[in-house]
Amino acid sequence: MAVGIELTLRTLLGSPNPRATDLLAIALESAVDALRLGALRALAIRDDEAGHRRLVDLWPSLPADARAALADLSAGSSLSATLPTLISPDSPKLARRASEMAVAMGVVEALPAMVTAAAQPRAEYSAVLSTDVYRLASRLADAVEHYDPHATADGSPHDADPAFARRAAVNALIASLESYGEHRQLELLRALLLLTPGDEPACLRVLRDASHPAHDPLLAALRTSTCRGAIEILAVALTDLRASKQLLEIASQRCDRAGLESLLAHVGYPVGLRVRENCQRIASFTWLEKGRRDVLRELSGAAQAAAVQLAAASQADRGAVAEIIELVLASDDPTARLAACRAIEKLPSPLAVEPLRRAVEHDDPAVVAVAARMVRKKEYPGGMALLVGMLDHPDAKVRGAAGSSLRELSFFSFRDSFDEIPAASRPVVGRLVGKADPMAAATLRAELGSGAVARRLRALELIGLMGLGDTLVEAVLGCLATDKDIGVRVEAALLLAETSPQPDVIEALVEAVDSRSTAVRAAAQSSVERLTGQTLTELMGARS
Repeated sequence: MAVGIELTLRTLLGSPNPRATDLLAIALESAVDALRLGALRALAIRDDEAGHRRLVDLWPSLPADARAALADLSAGSSLSATLPTLISPDSPKLARRASEMAVAMGVVEALPAMVTAAAQPRAEYSAVLSTDVYRLASRLADAVEHYDPHATADGSPHDADPAFARRAAVNALIASLESYGEHRQLELLRALLLLTPGDEPACLRVLRDASHPAHDPLLAALRTSTCRGAIEILAVALTDLRASKQLLEIASQRCDRAGLESLLAHVGYPVGLRVRENCQRIASFTWLEKGRRDVLRELSGAAQAAAVQLAAASQADRGAVAEIIELVLASDDPTARLAACRAIEKLPSPLAVEPLRRAVEHDDPAVVAVAARMVRKKEYPGGMALLVGMLDHPDAKVRGAAGSSLRELSFFSFRDSFDEIPAASRPVVGRLVGKADPMAAATLRAELGSGAVARRLRALELIGLMGLGDTLVEAVLGCLATDKDIGVRVEAALLLAETSPQPDVIEALVEAVDSRSTAVRAAAQSSVERLTGQTLTELMGARS
């Protein structure tokens, strides 16, 4: 019996006689599943519009197995090619059934006809057709996202590139966007967002025109939609310096995980210059609010990095930004941690202290190295000592960053932070400053001429620590010979022991040995002996 059914169906399938359609339609009522489903497939495959119309008419009454059989047909079947031609506003009931059938079979080529029918003013079944458009657009969007032209390694033909069907559908949906005031079908807007590229001119034009009937509904859809087109529009807005403030606010208010992840992925990291400029027009981001920040923990590392850079570039409260930086510094992703550390630069110094503390104490040497370069700029408490300690860090990047920061020191910063630096580290820092600041010697020479004894004493101490004794030997000799303060003369005598043993230096020290001050005499004698390697008695005996 099965063989007979198969032979009969093959004969009817290949017959050009219109009566074959009637016979296949009668077979649809058979109680034999093989005959009934075989007849159904034959009607769908035959190049016969009348048979296709018969199937569309029967669609509401077809049982589940019959509908499933049609859904399993190849997208290139004859029925698939006929369905778009049956969807016309002139035949509402037929269009309604053909539309539902196209959705079930995934005939995305029917979308333009479905959109046109749904967008007719006050058309019957418009709302139902619009829902079908959205459902089928969802299938097309999924096909576009997952299409791989190299997927069939077995040599079988590739599926048709869905990009062509997408473009045709978008063109029809753009036309419906322009006439939105006449049909008011929100599902058509939602379908457009599923398929449209983010830089579609018509969408951008409507979003800029507050008087357009679709302006407010489109904005409302963008607030919640997570589809690709909606996210791309918001991402494009962030790069468009002409974007409306309203559109930027919608982008800044996204805090659902899926939408935010997708938006930040489109923005990318590092964030571009235009996006950062636009962020200056953004008052804040919703995900910066307390109670909403946990969404950042759920994002990928690249998204976290982009988020913290956006926050730092915006006008958001700096205290909230500082807290977000601390949150992302704890991320498991190295890119996110580095982005958070770099964002500290955007904080005022008082607010930077705590994030910077977390950064310099981090286990990640790359984070510590970045933080080291900001220690002095952000006036981190005890920063000088911290940098000196980093010179012994086991990681070369950290040692290099600390050394670079110390080389940028000036005489005044060294002098002003002197008491913060451990005594054992002062010579190291001092010599770095002496080499780095070309004005150090001239500044110290001026300090030696100060009317304040304390400043002259500190200048002598700094000269020794900075290794500038030979450079300023004449000024130091002047202090030894003429300064009215005994303490200054003592310090000058002791400092000369650290200079080169030049004859004029030794001579000045020998003369100071005859000073009326016991302290000056003792200091001068000690320095002479250190410079010459001889006792004063030996030196004088050799001279005589």
